[in-house]
Amino acid sequence: MDVLRRHRVEVSRVSVESSDFVLVKGSVTEVQRIPDSVRRRTLHYLARKFDIPIHHFFDPLRAPRLSGELIQ
Repeated sequence: MDVLRRHRVEVSRVSVESSDFVLVKGSVTEVQRIPDSVRRRTLHYLARKFDIPIHHFFDPLRAPRLSGELIQ
């Protein structure tokens, strides 16, 4: 979820007990079931859908920083 947020995708959980999330970036809105362990196919789909370089999912430190975030 962190990588999505770093690429300005708004992430909202549908309900507390659900693994469904609403993902919004610009005019693109998507509802996805995202379990704790995400499969490679899902990562590639999200990368294409939200225009995120796939390597950011595997190396999150390369993703853009959030405003006000410090790297330690």
